[in-house]
Amino acid sequence: MICWMECAVTEEVGSEEQHRWLPLVGLAALVGIYLAQAGYYWHYINDDAYITYRYSRFLAAGHGPFFNIGEHVEGYTNFLLMSLLAAAMKILGWACAPVVSKTIGVVSGALCVVFSFLLTRLLAGRLPRLDTHAAYWGLAAAGIVAVAPAFAFNSTSGLETSFFAMFITLGALLGTKEIDRQRWYGSGIALACAALTRPEGAVLFTAFWIAQALTWLLASRPSREAGGSLFRRLWNDPMVRALLLNGVIFTAVFLAQMAFRLVTYDGEWLPNTYYAKKELIADEWEQVGNGMLALFVGLPGIALAVAGYLLHIRRLRPIIPIIVLGVMGTCLPFLTNGDWMIGYRLLMPYLPVMAVVVILGWALIAGRVLRNGLRFALLAAVLYTPLLWKRQTHNRNKFYTTSVARVQGYATGHGALADWVLAGGVPAGGTIAVMDIGMIAYRCVDHRILDISGLTDRFIAMSPGGFLKKKYDPAYVFDKKPEVVVIVFSTPGVSYTPLDADTEFRFWTPTEEWLYASDAFQKDYIQHNDSREPGPLTAFADRIGAERIFEHGFPGSRYLLAVFRRANRE
Repeated sequence: MICWMECAVTEEVGSEEQHRWLPLVGLAALVGIYLAQAGYYWHYINDDAYITYRYSRFLAAGHGPFFNIGEHVEGYTNFLLMSLLAAAMKILGWACAPVVSKTIGVVSGALCVVFSFLLTRLLAGRLPRLDTHAAYWGLAAAGIVAVAPAFAFNSTSGLETSFFAMFITLGALLGTKEIDRQRWYGSGIALACAALTRPEGAVLFTAFWIAQALTWLLASRPSREAGGSLFRRLWNDPMVRALLLNGVIFTAVFLAQMAFRLVTYDGEWLPNTYYAKKELIADEWEQVGNGMLALFVGLPGIALAVAGYLLHIRRLRPIIPIIVLGVMGTCLPFLTNGDWMIGYRLLMPYLPVMAVVVILGWALIAGRVLRNGLRFALLAAVLYTPLLWKRQTHNRNKFYTTSVARVQGYATGHGALADWVLAGGVPAGGTIAVMDIGMIAYRCVDHRILDISGLTDRFIAMSPGGFLKKKYDPAYVFDKKPEVVVIVFSTPGVSYTPLDADTEFRFWTPTEEWLYASDAFQKDYIQHNDSREPGPLTAFADRIGAERIFEHGFPGSRYLLAVFRRANRE
């Protein structure tokens, strides 16, 4: 990757002799802005990241990539990151996972800023009236990525978001260079790594590869005057060889991963999380509108970019694959039903490519209607970045305040619960049935974790119903005799404040409500005694029959982890 980047910088940046240092200074400043913003969110780790860490921890320990030893379930969707973390744990110890994953995310995000600059510069340099100031349009695209708070926020979450984005953007850059230079640059390798990082990478490669082939067909046809068979004429075309090589590389990697999945996870073709989340309900329009389109002045900004392309329809050939990649990524929530996490996680991997697409559309409009395109490019690069920073102030502050509250909540809720388990609350080897599995599972590796949400449990994931609404026989859980069952209760309010005796709580998920109401739970897990430890939530624990309660600070609501212990331990 370093060689690819050095090659790109040498060819793309070194070609401008006049004032070439100005764009480099601007790019360095944008990388600095991104790193500063990522540092602003460094405190945050998403609880789901700890699910991957547990898989990595068991793999590093020689038990295989499993959540519970002996249960062959693929409850993660980031094979490459999981494998890298396992290697890091093997060398540095299991506690390194959060720092290593966050470092990978931030470095990947910084590379996305650089790659979006290089990609825009390369494409703008091949378009009329844009070539002499292509670097400044590159700065405009890189600036969008650098100042977007959602992109920086997801870079530090411990998940694979920006790592995946880096491979997508690098693949787009190398694929564009292949079209431009008519030689192989290795886009298939980058996009194969993307597919190893997220399952949708396979669909993205297929669409990008087809778009590359279409671009080649529109540009040139095998010359009949060259003589020889059609096969020989095709093989002599360097772009055909590049396409074939990328296809072979990607297919080999994809088939190897599928073979690994089928053998390791009992013949399953897809990750278990697909079945657990396939009926997840989310507001896709809100996610796309606020998560992506708002970064480009909404629909008017997109319409302006489209107008720029329509005015230069005959010159779009090199940009077709990039447009396909950006549009597909932006529309992905409509296919996957979105996501419930803050920060527009599913959209951010495509922001760098989408920034290139929109900025080029704007640049084409400017080159068509303005005489001094350089002046407009400078204005776009210098003014739009701080303007976008200002427009995103609300999201930036929201992500920060929410993440600070969640970090404190993880410490007093899931972290405290894990401390209690490890201090003897649950004997080693005992089973813990819980919905929020991440941090607890990562720390309590000597315990079996029964995931009642289904992310790491195949039976629950494949039961009917949507995510957190799976309808299955409660006996599936209670026949396993979990030592404790953790049920989440919530109500509007302010965390960590005194609780009124008559406060009404609701179950966090329908699944937990069904489990609580079952006869087996009422018989074996509801306590009717006064032996609970005194505390501010003891009265509520008495009311619901829990042994004890841990509070997870949550913005705008009380979020309580109620621990119910099994009474019959024969």
